[in-house]
Amino acid sequence: MQCRSLGRRLRLLSAVCEASSCTHSSIHGRTCRITTAAAQATSEAAASAGHAAAATLRPGFVLTTNRHFGADDVAAFAALTGDTNPIHTSSAAAAAAGLPGTLVPGLLLASLFPAIIGSHFPGALYLSQTLKFKRHALVGDALVAQITVERRSGSRVTFQTLCFNSASGETLVEGTALALIRPVDAASAAAAREAPIDTGPASGEGAGST
Repeated sequence: MQCRSLGRRLRLLSAVCEASSCTHSSIHGRTCRITTAAAQATSEAAASAGHAAAATLRPGFVLTTNRHFGADDVAAFAALTGDTNPIHTSSAAAAAAGLPGTLVPGLLLASLFPAIIGSHFPGALYLSQTLKFKRHALVGDALVAQITVERRSGSRVTFQTLCFNSASGETLVEGTALALIRPVDAASAAAAREAPIDTGPASGEGAGST
């Protein structure tokens, strides 16, 4: 009797272990499938965004931004660059130079061009920029910076760049920019889908917050 009872207990224990193993395997597999699906969706979204960005880079495509630079902006730029020309920060020095007010540094105006490109096309590399300073901008003026796609050759995109006074429409700075913009392609998306998937602990089992 004791042997038969011991045998039944061993079989019961074995059945419990097998059921536990099956449940763990099922959960593990589900986690893997969910993680894989999420990774695939992310890579496909990145590919879609890359193709959409590439589709916009046709001649005539325009991006603009509106901005004004206050006295604090100009002072910070002067401190950062070491430009100590007082016509940018001192009204008295500007008046002595025959100017109607303190001026926004020309390169601060020009910095709006790479800001537009970099913010709309993350990962873009600026290759060159030509500049012609046509008129000055006073501190506090309402400004518009604009880039227009001129041509595209592979990943190299040429833009016409323009900054003008929003109120008067006068051109302040103009030039040409060349940037390297590589859109995400289908091969990159496929490679992302084939990358190893981390099937670590499920949420609540040692998962940390960021």
